[in-house]
Amino acid sequence: MLKGENIQYLENKEQSDIKAFYFEYEFEYLNIICWGVDRAGKIATETTALPRKNENAAQKNENGVL
Repeated sequence: MLKGENIQYLENKEQSDIKAFYFEYEFEYLNIICWGVDRAGKIATETTALPRKNENAAQKNENGVL
């Protein structure tokens, strides 16, 4: 995410518009959500939950266990 890869931008925004990323831990769901904001502090990306389900599956397949 910090490299600007696999991010869904909003309202014609692009990587150069992002000035900060926010990360929040959701205790109830045991995950982290994150989003990027522009210079004005407006949300410029889709909110993303980490880890993503497909990343977990790839890790499990690669290592045999989680």
